[in-house]
Amino acid sequence: MKILEFSSFMEQRGCINIGKDFFGSYNSIPFVVNFLTGAKDGSVIFSLRLQTIGAPPGRLFSTLRKQMKDYAKLRNVAKTKNIFNILVTTKKNLPLEEVFDQLFAELDATIAMLGIELPDTCPICKRSDCDSFAYIGLTYQMTHEDCVRSQSADIQTKVQENEMSGGYLLGIVGAVLGGLVGIIPSVILAIFMNMISGWLCALIPLCAYYGYKLFGGKMSRGTLGIIVVVSLLMVPATQYLFELSWSIKEGYGAFSLLEYFEYIAAYPSEILPSMLQTLLFIGIGFALVFRFVSRNNTNTLQQVTFSEETLRPIPQDAKGERIEY
Repeated sequence: MKILEFSSFMEQRGCINIGKDFFGSYNSIPFVVNFLTGAKDGSVIFSLRLQTIGAPPGRLFSTLRKQMKDYAKLRNVAKTKNIFNILVTTKKNLPLEEVFDQLFAELDATIAMLGIELPDTCPICKRSDCDSFAYIGLTYQMTHEDCVRSQSADIQTKVQENEMSGGYLLGIVGAVLGGLVGIIPSVILAIFMNMISGWLCALIPLCAYYGYKLFGGKMSRGTLGIIVVVSLLMVPATQYLFELSWSIKEGYGAFSLLEYFEYIAAYPSEILPSMLQTLLFIGIGFALVFRFVSRNNTNTLQQVTFSEETLRPIPQDAKGERIEY
């Protein structure tokens, strides 16, 4: 099946189509379906993602896989807590409509049987009585239209203000100060436990990023590069504080940063391996928080625009009751 056929099929079920993603609801269960290429022998491959509350997605998956064994092959691809995400490959030559309807009927029944809760409060204002669906965060979920549009307007205003008044110089100062603050937990751990933690090293780029924001740094595509450079500068700073704290602890006294660099120049083989280890740990920490420190005005606007594009009212009948598909 080609993407155009799949798109037509999904739109007949009231789904919003953006690229290869489809956003819809079944019995007030909001979901995201993504069409995947590579199917053979008349099969269709697509992923299905929705959010649950307090229930391991694996439990829902294992039960649903047994119920769907005659219709499709299911694979669990969930990587985030409370996000149910499966890959569906329909059985050879089975009509997509039959498989799709069976999948959602079994999903609805399994959710009820296992007593799994689905979010029914707005992720923005935390209130219930939602009137719309929208893609927020990682899933399609219930919300309020006013909340989505108000949040979008607020973010667009902040982005415009940052574009006009944000500056790189103060941002860099904030990033350096933030990075130094992020070093402190690692230094404390090194002093008392004589070890380095990749998790604590993640605080260095994260604090640098928030320091950059706090000092009014311009949130452009260059922001990530600045955070990378500042994080790299924190390698010798971190190592200096490690060595300084060790020297004081062992009774050798303090030494200046200039003396430390003179020592590195004289005995590089003694210091560089340790600095490379620190660089590795900061790199691991950077990877852990990349999703946060890579945010800028462009992708922030893309996110809120995407939420607005997927906004749709929760279907209701003439009496104001939700329609159950």
